[in-house]
Amino acid sequence: MAGTSLFKAFNASVNGQKWIGNSGANQHMIASESLLHDTVDVSKLELLVSHPNGISAKIDKIGNMNLSSSLTLFYVF
Repeated sequence: MAGTSLFKAFNASVNGQKWIGNSGANQHMIASESLLHDTVDVSKLELLVSHPNGISAKIDKIGNMNLSSSLTLFYVF
């Protein structure tokens, strides 16, 4: 595993869904905005994120997501 000494991984459960996080990630994305708070509608900006398989996804909202009482991800797409 490349970078195991640089990055930390963690496991979390949010509303019964399991998450595996990577502290080296520079973007965080979820499929449903239901877990986000403090959201901002950015749909008019036409922002796209390209996935490794070549498919692009439009970003409609950006918000914060609590993974636990002490861990929050900010600017989640």
